[in-house]
Amino acid sequence: MKIRKRAYLYIAIFATLCCIFLANYSVFVRQLDNWQLLPRPDSLSELYFTNERQLPSVLKVGGSQKIIFTVHNLEQQTTTYHYKVVAATTGNDAGHLLGEGRLTLDHDQFETTSQTVTVPSLGIRLVMKVDLEYERLASGETLPQQQKQSIFFWAKAVGFSA
Repeated sequence: MKIRKRAYLYIAIFATLCCIFLANYSVFVRQLDNWQLLPRPDSLSELYFTNERQLPSVLKVGGSQKIIFTVHNLEQQTTTYHYKVVAATTGNDAGHLLGEGRLTLDHDQFETTSQTVTVPSLGIRLVMKVDLEYERLASGETLPQQQKQSIFFWAKAVGFSA
């Protein structure tokens, strides 16, 4: 008899706790989310050359070259991207600005951009880069942080004069 009373007591306590939890579910969820204990969707941005297998290995100085790249927004929010197309002679050289622009994309939206540039006379080997900058709200942060990413390819410059 004593065991049965104890079991009823435990069931009553459990039922009371369940009612309290269900009545305040959103409060509990909000607090768990603030503590970053709940799973969050990944957020990221993709930047890639649209036809990477067709990138030129030789560029004619003074000639036109079409740079085609895609930006895919997976940031879980609308994001504005600023891009620059740059030519340089080394991978860490600031380089020569060839073009720039801006894109605003909703979540899971992508845009393919074509930028026609004139190949500069900088050196025998050129690195052609697309630099992308945007603000992103990282998990657990309250203020957005500046993000940067780049893609590039190397090419031989023909018609270069020193």
